[in-house]
Amino acid sequence: NTISVIKTRKRPLSRGLFFCACPCISKAARSLLGRMKRWCCTVLVGLIGVAWAMGQGSVASEGFVEAQAQMAKKEFARAEALFGQLLTAEPTYVPAWVGRASARSYLQRFDEAALDFEQALAIDATNLGALVAYGFNEGWAGRYDAATGLFSRELDVSAGDLDALTGLAYVALW
Repeated sequence: NTISVIKTRKRPLSRGLFFCACPCISKAARSLLGRMKRWCCTVLVGLIGVAWAMGQGSVASEGFVEAQAQMAKKEFARAEALFGQLLTAEPTYVPAWVGRASARSYLQRFDEAALDFEQALAIDATNLGALVAYGFNEGWAGRYDAATGLFSRELDVSAGDLDALTGLAYVALW
């Protein structure tokens, strides 16, 4: 009647955060966090983009909503094509740049996504949707320093921004 106890050691991350080093817990937590971050980022980018599109009153707005619907269905290749069509019609339409970049990121074409995010930020350097999505893209690509820089830049634009703080926490966990 012995009870086995798994000893876990805690490793410090950044800013006083700790995580359990037990392999079974860490693996489950990483899996859950991976699913949560991708879902949250898709929803966040979609909501920001739709709000922006509706506020702009642009002709691209109708096509943008359809492209976002494809993102929600996880039809990323189709969404990428739709965002590309919007950009052909209106090359300064920031939500379409962010949308196409996000679709490419989900297709694991991180370098192409980074170019689209750069284009969006060249048009609007303080676009929070572009900054947060670009930060996650860089994190998924394993470029953690770049991700940290982007989330920090977002905090410079909007102090205390929850998305930027969440992004920094993810980078610490990755």
